[in-house]
Amino acid sequence: MFTVEEFVASCREALKQHTPEQTVKELAAQAVSDSLELEAELGSPTRAKLTTLHHSSELTVLNIIWPPGISLYPHEHNMWAVIGLYRGQEDNTFYTRNKE
Repeated sequence: MFTVEEFVASCREALKQHTPEQTVKELAAQAVSDSLELEAELGSPTRAKLTTLHHSSELTVLNIIWPPGISLYPHEHNMWAVIGLYRGQEDNTFYTRNKE
């Protein structure tokens, strides 16, 4: 059974590993593998919103409900990020900067 508390604890433990991003990716994949269980903990998405589930100096976990058709300007996270989708899809466009 998925709980935010256990997920955050597992992610915090992953930060101690040599490749935490890979372990967090696996944790996220496991979490989204059962969308009904995940929604039971997080609630069903009914409107756009951003909820901070955990924030510390080394880890932030967000639940973002992004409405269809909305796009965000090109941006750089300046850090690694893991995105787990439990409903819908994400479309990305990758850009390269011209050196002129």
